Amino acid sequence: MKVAGLSIEGQRIRASIVNKRLSTTRVLGTDDITLSAEPVERDTTFKEALAKWKNTYGIEGIVVGLGLRHFSHQVVELPVRKREDIMRALGFEMEKYLPLEPDQYSFDFHSIETSQEGTKNLVFAVRKEKLRWIADCLKEAGLKMLGVRCTAIEAVNELLSTVNVSDAVLLYPYEDDYHIVGIKNSVPEFIKVVESKEEAAGQIEKLLESFGKTAYVASDKGTAEFERFNPRNLPVNMANIVVSPAARKRRIAMDFVPEDFATPKKDYYPYAIGLLCAACVTIFFCTAVLSYIKDYRAVKLINRQVADIKASTKQIIEMEKQIADAHEKLRFLRKSQNDKNLKIRILTEFSVLLPKDAWLTTLSADEKGKVDIEGFAKRTADIIGPLEGSPLVKDVEFSSPVTVREGVERFSLSMQVEQ
Repeated sequence: MKVAGLSIEGQRIRASIVNKRLSTTRVLGTDDITLSAEPVERDTTFKEALAKWKNTYGIEGIVVGLGLRHFSHQVVELPVRKREDIMRALGFEMEKYLPLEPDQYSFDFHSIETSQEGTKNLVFAVRKEKLRWIADCLKEAGLKMLGVRCTAIEAVNELLSTVNVSDAVLLYPYEDDYHIVGIKNSVPEFIKVVESKEEAAGQIEKLLESFGKTAYVASDKGTAEFERFNPRNLPVNMANIVVSPAARKRRIAMDFVPEDFATPKKDYYPYAIGLLCAACVTIFFCTAVLSYIKDYRAVKLINRQVADIKASTKQIIEMEKQIADAHEKLRFLRKSQNDKNLKIRILTEFSVLLPKDAWLTTLSADEKGKVDIEGFAKRTADIIGPLEGSPLVKDVEFSSPVTVREGVERFSLSMQVEQ
């Protein structure tokens, strides 16, 4: 796919035309144009450039890179973590940060911190009105808007993908101002636009104290203006970078194409179904008649045999299932009966053995016949004797010491029932 990457810097547009194929990207050509401040002349110049790139290189669409001045940005904390939930929440949350209604903006985010409570997100927003003239020119030229990106963020992506660094200060000299980004743990935590070289130098000096000791200048013009910081040059062609080569993954993947400007995705499903149907019909009529009849008879015979086997197998499976269900019900009934009979026998025996002045507060019996009782009596000794003489229980012993309260003894006994 042939695409033009545009870096719009004030009244200047830098263009890079590339051919993207799977994991490779090949640059076909570059171009620079200057736009007029007058809207009609600006649109005419831009449309002529689009027509030239389309006729010369056969481009199908463009990816636009806009300067940081066109974007508002803020950090927003939300109690959700899924991307679709965050996007829905931002539609309401951004009302607090934007001067106009959120539906007049196209915004995207990058989650810089995720926890059980939610996410902390770096959110960028650009007014749709700033993109409308580009969308109108593309529509007239018959081209697609494939992406809208912030050049400062793409410069950060370029730095993080080419240099092994987590903390740094990045300076991107623009056409008439300077974009400065402070990067901490591979995340842009400080983002600012300044207009003068002196102000940019002062800002860099402050940031180097908090964002590592290394400064990078993303520019193809060199770094002579900031030599006192001993900066490292990051040669970039922003028009190439915004196209986002497929061979490199963008760390901060934000895109700002409004839904109403995006090219509708073509549904190829009906075409695929039609093609498959046509292929099936062609194969069907190309099959030899005799071979078809022979196969048909063989299949019909096999289907009858399979149907007979399925019927027999189904009956056997149903019978096995009924037998298994019956065994399970019988086992359950026997278990229930044994449990109930055991407890009834215990209650009946204890009602006879225990003296009238004794009463039970707790009685429990498990499947192995172990019985635990707790209760109160005037004398616990009057209970031990009858229980030890009973043929139903054995191994009568105290499970806890006897306590006396208000003239009554509290006992806790355990024993084994003869089953």
